[in-house]
Amino acid sequence: MDGKPQEGGVPPFYVSLNIHEKVLPNAMLDLGASHNLMANTVMEKLGLEVTGPYEDLYYFDSNKVRCLDLIKDLCVTLA
Repeated sequence: MDGKPQEGGVPPFYVSLNIHEKVLPNAMLDLGASHNLMANTVMEKLGLEVTGPYEDLYYFDSNKVRCLDLIKDLCVTLA
């Protein structure tokens, strides 16, 4: 995505976040999402731990999204 709004839409809102004393730049916030997903590679780089198995989630088009776990003790602040 090039950051431009889709026809009749609103452009994504990007911010930098502090997570466990590390900065995650250009994080996209979706306040309307029922679940927020993070790539496993990003979790590993941030040193995040997970709580245990979690059920898979689904996109709006019914395609399955494999969810590994819930993030444990996540504290996020604006950078």
